[in-house]
Amino acid sequence: ATAMASDNACPDAGAVYVTNLYAFGNQSIIKAPKGGGSHRFGHSLALHNRTMVIGAPGDASCSTITVATNASNDTGCSAAGAAYVYVADPEWRLQAVLKAPNARANYEFGASVAVSHRMIVVGSSAEASCSNQSAPSAASDTECPHAGAAYAFVQQPNGTWNFELYLKSPNPDAGDLFGDQLSLDD
Repeated sequence: ATAMASDNACPDAGAVYVTNLYAFGNQSIIKAPKGGGSHRFGHSLALHNRTMVIGAPGDASCSTITVATNASNDTGCSAAGAAYVYVADPEWRLQAVLKAPNARANYEFGASVAVSHRMIVVGSSAEASCSNQSAPSAASDTECPHAGAAYAFVQQPNGTWNFELYLKSPNPDAGDLFGDQLSLDD
């Protein structure tokens, strides 16, 4: 986390403001690890204990590396999306960057996020596969625009995150927006 920033040079870049309710006025700001406009960092947010997941559906990286420790600098896939995992110890620090294994432009991975004790689910309501199979690997067809998908990541005993499951509707169709709203329960 950094101190409050006042620059507005990157429209729609986004930010998350964290306030300590027990120390009134103590506020910090978290911005996407890589600069640039239109990332929509903070479009979605989920918090569980000391883990915060921040969605950035406008992230433009084409990376299909599902879990990384830093953000990719490529910008070839407008609105492919990403989700950033932060942990508080005691300040918020970046732990992981999550990406869809089938990342494509306009899939908006990170449009919704949910977190529980050892699981994160990230929604990509604009994902376009017609697959009706939930599986450990993601489909690559693009015949059903905005059918949507969700991606589950599980935290390992050593604290790292692994992509676990690609989730689809059992009867996907274009425009379904599966994964637009997410919730997890311990």
